[in-house]
Amino acid sequence: MIINTLDDKQVNIPVPILQKFSKTNSQIQENSRNKTIFNFKVESVIVIKVVDFLQKLLTSEISIIPKPVPNGKIETYLNEIECNFLKSITPIERQTILKLADDLGLEHLSNLMLASFACEFVGCTTQEFLKKCNINVEYTPELEKEIQKQFDTIIKRN
Repeated sequence: MIINTLDDKQVNIPVPILQKFSKTNSQIQENSRNKTIFNFKVESVIVIKVVDFLQKLLTSEISIIPKPVPNGKIETYLNEIECNFLKSITPIERQTILKLADDLGLEHLSNLMLASFACEFVGCTTQEFLKKCNINVEYTPELEKEIQKQFDTIIKRN
């Protein structure tokens, strides 16, 4: 499968990754004449990070993340590859990766992003949330409601 990215690059997602991790593309077979191409509004650097991560994860056991994560310490339940991946991405990249994972049916990656969001933001005040996400905006009651709505969506989904 080939992804056309926002920065006009093409990134290949190897068939073994789709077969192991994708709910919607798990039956895909290697065929040089039949290349599926998707256009996604995501930068190539993000797609490459995801492919590299999933390539490393191919030979490892996939971690089972409890819901909710007890004590908020997600690292306790992840393997080294997953921990290193989470450390290597920013909260904004996490959001983009979550969208890409959802679009491609990569359930484990979606769950990993959601659980990491939940662990990072549970118990945060709105001001702390804004600071962690490097959001510099005028703080208003409307903004707080919108942030709370987004936060609730993340927590409920996880």
